[in-house]
Amino acid sequence: MSQAIDQTGIVNLGSTIERKKWMLEGLLQKSSQSQWDGLKGNSKESIVFTTTDISKKDGHEVEFQWDGNASGRGVKGKERLRGNEEQKKQFSDKIRVTRVRHGLDNGDDFDAVNIGNLNLSQHTHSRSLLGDWNVRKRDQWLFDAGQGFLNGGVNTHIIRPNGKAAIADLLEADVMDLDFMMDLEAIVKTGRDYTSGIDRAPMRPFKLADGRSMWLLMIDPWVHRDFIKNSVTQNILAQADVRGNGNRLIKSVLGTIGSFMIVDKLNFFGQTFDNSLTGSEVEIAGLRQLHESGVFTGETGFDDAGIIASRSLILGAGALQVADGKAPDYLFEESDDYAITSGSGMEMWTNTQATVLYADNEDYADAKQAGYHYGIAAVDTFARINT
Repeated sequence: MSQAIDQTGIVNLGSTIERKKWMLEGLLQKSSQSQWDGLKGNSKESIVFTTTDISKKDGHEVEFQWDGNASGRGVKGKERLRGNEEQKKQFSDKIRVTRVRHGLDNGDDFDAVNIGNLNLSQHTHSRSLLGDWNVRKRDQWLFDAGQGFLNGGVNTHIIRPNGKAAIADLLEADVMDLDFMMDLEAIVKTGRDYTSGIDRAPMRPFKLADGRSMWLLMIDPWVHRDFIKNSVTQNILAQADVRGNGNRLIKSVLGTIGSFMIVDKLNFFGQTFDNSLTGSEVEIAGLRQLHESGVFTGETGFDDAGIIASRSLILGAGALQVADGKAPDYLFEESDDYAITSGSGMEMWTNTQATVLYADNEDYADAKQAGYHYGIAAVDTFARINT
């Protein structure tokens, strides 16, 4: 029987296949730390629709397919059917895989040693740090895609309390409470009365492990604060239900109210230079807030005077997409100064985006499915005022 290499043994990472396998094992060990753990799956029924195609390299596209329901009128009696059939409705979305790399400066820890003669424990330390970075970055990509920040993919449907047209119009009373939450439920169920965005098909719920159909309501600590300060809300949350062991996989669950499963997430901490995949230093992954000027947390100008809104997310089935291409690789590079220092890095082929369906033939006349954020609605509420 084979024996695992211990932490003082020697690891030979010269083989590309073995190196990628070893890197992937390290990333899988860290994956359970994700705030989105329990929300990902390989079908459109999951909130985060994930797919892996190892044939895809930088710039290659991965296609997601959705089938529509039959909705035609039908014929009666001896009316002619041939030539009057309904065309099957098909929808799709594409995501382009891109190369993302990140490196660590090992300093003198790996001084003048070859990658094939390096202690496994030393490589494992770098792999662990890169795995942790990978989890936080991927989590932030999902938060940013949902909130309309990543790559400028602005939210197509937004709800604000009391019909406020803009963040600058929000008052201290415009917070999350039970009455507003009931309004939110009615809006996502009917597809009508969004503050911003066209009438649309009702948002498709996702299913919990116990079979219940729900929408996920993702809130930040500011919204949580205002929500639980209400005495009626406190009584309801005391009885809020999270039945089913499988449902506990969804992180930070407060409970269920109506058709919403409510989860409390952290706010983003870090520095942002642009809205691309590699545009932010992510210290803590979480929901961003919005300045009335449209600037997000982490961007220059966010701390200027003005009203700050929390942007909560209502998420349904198929809301977000993650595509992975070639297997992630572990990189090692000695310095050109006689290998006095070195660096360890990882390389992956991936991308994340909000789902926006395109009608491959035709869309529905009323319950439209295409051209907007399919499983996402943003909710802006008052958080505070910068002075």
